[in-house]
Amino acid sequence: MPLDVWQSETDRAALKRLDEAGFAGAFMRRWATYRKDHAETARLIAAGAPNPNAEWETFCQRWRIRFPT
Repeated sequence: MPLDVWQSETDRAALKRLDEAGFAGAFMRRWATYRKDHAETARLIAAGAPNPNAEWETFCQRWRIRFPT
């Protein structure tokens, strides 16, 4: 699992200049990577560990992201 989905210094520099709408667009273009990493992380957490979805839920609420069930 990559530690950082923004693979290059150019990506990181560009992100610093984006407004909220631009950042949301950049996020959505990398959505498949985020989703895969989140699923892998959830599988690696042992049963009985704190709920890994709490942070994810906060992130989704912040960006108003909704998924079909």
